Amino acid sequence: MIKRNFQKVLWLSLISLGLVFGGCSEAELETSTADEQEGSDTSGDSTEPDTPDNSDTPDDTNGSDTDNTDTDDAGEPWVSPDTLTQRLTLAHDGRDRRYFLHVPENLPQYAPLLIVMHGYTGSAANIMEYSGLNQVADENGFVVAYPQGVRDDSGNRFFNVGYDFHGGEDAAVDDLGFIKALVASLQETYSLSDENVFATGMSNGGDMSYLLACQASDVFKAIAPVAGMILQSIYDTCTPENPMPVFEIHGTNDYVTYWEGDMNNEDGWGAYPDIETMMAFWVDLNGLDLSETTNLEDSNTSDGSNVVFERYFSESSVNEVWLYKVVGGGHDWPGDGGNMDINASTDMWMFFSKFLE
Repeated sequence: MIKRNFQKVLWLSLISLGLVFGGCSEAELETSTADEQEGSDTSGDSTEPDTPDNSDTPDDTNGSDTDNTDTDDAGEPWVSPDTLTQRLTLAHDGRDRRYFLHVPENLPQYAPLLIVMHGYTGSAANIMEYSGLNQVADENGFVVAYPQGVRDDSGNRFFNVGYDFHGGEDAAVDDLGFIKALVASLQETYSLSDENVFATGMSNGGDMSYLLACQASDVFKAIAPVAGMILQSIYDTCTPENPMPVFEIHGTNDYVTYWEGDMNNEDGWGAYPDIETMMAFWVDLNGLDLSETTNLEDSNTSDGSNVVFERYFSESSVNEVWLYKVVGGGHDWPGDGGNMDINASTDMWMFFSKFLE
């Protein structure tokens, strides 16, 4: 554990010194404010702290836990140069919650919707940039929304899944209600599908995806977390109305969300099971009795990792559970950082497409 924490502190130090690059810069999203670009996040939101209360986290800690800190809030909604992406707000639970929305041109009626959630200390603008999901949406005809988390007491943006260190006002943030309200609003405004709603996210956003799978299965059709985990407290009470397809992408050397879990809560996030136990839970929940394992092509031999594809299915169910086990992979969004044999964004849409109605 000392070795793990040292590795994470070293990574954060490199980021602070500007020796690690990735994600989007202020120059790349010229019309975004410094608050939207908070934390100089690297690809994969890998600026997550080694411990939840690490004061060395390279983040803009202005102490605000609202979404009203941008200097241009009083102006017009932000619109990208291609006019397809906007920064909007939705009033929910006494807060003006911000999100980015990308709507492809010539969108068909009843198009699918994908919700994409950033990691702890991350931002909506950052994951929109490094994931490349706007381009995937353009190529496949779906709407993609990137909700922004509020700031916690440490000044870091988050989605409330019940981490042990989040108490008081942080624990009262209703992200579950916000995400469901956002989906309903977008469905009404853009005549989107009521059935084809999907979720993904990086790290904390991946954890939030599992919360949605457990507690909002009446809204979401399938999830595809990257470097996500399910807190034991959620796992123990997870009885979804509609068991759903799950696709997890996870590195065996992930230094933030451990492959082997953290049932003793040594890092302070809260106890959570190992990835194999978590996947077995979804396999059993979906009643899947068949499986196959494939070693994907190691097309990039310089990235220090390879991918093992585990597919679980059944002749009696359309649902499937997939796992990309990134052997040697870290806390990354494959295709942008870390493993380059796969592209997490295109592969998750390939997965979601199997369940379109």
